[in-house]
Parts: sequence; structure tokens; C-alpha cells
Amino acid sequence: MSFTPFDLRLLEEGTDFFSQPRLACLLESLGRTGAERTTVVAQMLRNSCLEDLEEVVRLFERGVIRDAMRRLRLEERERGRDTRPGDR
Repeated sequence: MSFTPFDLRLLEEGTDFFSQPRLACLLESLGRTGAERTTVVAQMLRNSCLEDLEEVVRLFERGVIRDAMRRLRLEERERGRDTRPGDR
């Protein structure tokens, strides 16, 4: 399995999700830089069986959905702050 530059960028963005404090130790174990971490994750995926890949996809999906929902809530809050009662 080979990864395109686009795939590698997505992997890098995905590993950035793990920079949250409770997951920082896991991220640090993958490497010191984003490039090292992406390389390790790509290698792990290349050597994974189909069942493991399916599980990874499910986990990333859940993470992406949660992050999208969090961003939407933040945007809604910001819009609510920007809207003044007289502007409606």
C-alpha cells in the first residue's frame, strides 16, 4: 500500500487530533515531529490486516465526527455572541 502526499497530509492531520493532553503520551511515542509520527502511522497501516484497518477507519470517523460537532457548537456560540438583539 502506498500513500499519496494527500494521504500523508490527512494522516498528519489525524495524528494532530491526538495532541490533546490526555493523548499526548501516545502521540509522543510515535515520534518527536509530525513527519516522524505520520511515517510511523503510515507504516503501521501498511502492515495491518484488513480487520485492523477497518477498526482504524471507524475510530477516525468517530473522531472526525466529534471534532466537526465541537467546531459547529463553537461556531454557533460565536455567531450568537456576534448577533445583537437589535440586529435581528
